[in-house]
Amino acid sequence: MHCPYCNQEHPDDSQFCPNTGKEILIPVLQEIQGTGPVQSPAIRPGYAKTRKGLPTIAWLILIMGAFCTLVIAAAVLGLAIWNSLNQAKVIPAGTFQPATSGEAGGRIVFVSNRDGNSEIYVMDTDGSHQTRVTYTSKGVHNDYPVWSPDGQKIAFVSDRGGNPEIYVMNADGSDQTLLRDIPADEFPYIYNASGDIHPDWSPDGQKLAFVSALDGDYKACIMNADGSDPACLPNSQVGDIRPGMLLEYNQTYPENDETGISWSADGQMIVYSSSRSGNSKIYVISADGSTQSTLSTTWNDFAPDCSVDGLKIAFVSTRDGRAEIYVMNADGSAQTALTNKKQATSGSPKWSADGRRIVFQSDRDGNSEIYVMNADGGHPTRLTDNQAQDWNPDWSPVTFPALSPMVAPTPTVMP
Repeated sequence: MHCPYCNQEHPDDSQFCPNTGKEILIPVLQEIQGTGPVQSPAIRPGYAKTRKGLPTIAWLILIMGAFCTLVIAAAVLGLAIWNSLNQAKVIPAGTFQPATSGEAGGRIVFVSNRDGNSEIYVMDTDGSHQTRVTYTSKGVHNDYPVWSPDGQKIAFVSDRGGNPEIYVMNADGSDQTLLRDIPADEFPYIYNASGDIHPDWSPDGQKLAFVSALDGDYKACIMNADGSDPACLPNSQVGDIRPGMLLEYNQTYPENDETGISWSADGQMIVYSSSRSGNSKIYVISADGSTQSTLSTTWNDFAPDCSVDGLKIAFVSTRDGRAEIYVMNADGSAQTALTNKKQATSGSPKWSADGRRIVFQSDRDGNSEIYVMNADGGHPTRLTDNQAQDWNPDWSPVTFPALSPMVAPTPTVMP
């Protein structure tokens, strides 16, 4: 008999293998030799063990492979998230980078007379690093600063040449350039105030909307960002502008002036305020001047500013007897007060880069300072604190690294 265990020949009557001591099962031997029927695994322990072992190992290999794949995928995803969270928010020159959703971001530009003249300053959005960026001769006024869409430039108004005129400078105050030179006799003085005021950049940065007496009466106007091709929109008369209201904080009217202009988020419409029919109201006109409608009809409303998503308009109203900050839907509905401070006035609201907060000026603490509040109101936070007047803030539409501690540059006296 041929033994299946040691592969040796044994006597036919052997029941145990002399080499291994294992019992020689005749049915198993017959199946191996092909002389008997196939037996069940219960009778064939050697074969049962072999056939069950192979599938178990295969399953273990598949499970371990799947586990390793999941670990590698999780590691790759975690590394991508870490890189995203730790990426530096730096704005290369000429690059547009909107603020990250959910954060205020940006930087705030404003006007202050803390150094004698009304000069332009820049600060971080928490009020730190307040830095002066214009240095002009005594008696010169600078006002209405607004950020360009890419955060690289600031348009503003200055009367250094006689009339209020629009200039553009880099965000650090360098390269101050006059956009439109207005001859002194181009138009008659209107209530001792004439020139170009209230600039606002189009969303693509290619144009500027502004208020001007270009056509003999103050209107909503548009020109290219380099000052070329200025033209006023038909039927957009702003109305009377009070004497002494231009370019200098006025203690009698701390809400500054009852004008204002803002470009819609899609660049198709211009929102502005006008007192041509009596009390100041807010209007919206298409950028080509073809259509126009009224958004507020009853009260003295002015200084509109469109939100970054195009859904809301912040503005100032005196309907409660003093100037307060309001917000309404872009179609004029749901007009709601955000501030309510007795014996105080608030003005010049501007939306934050993410649309969640509003920066504004207020004299609630005795003199005009810059404050910020949530877009639905609430308790405002004071950003500036000095004995002078701070007003006309604007929130940049892009994020920046924090400003360095202020190092006062050598003053450059402008003509």
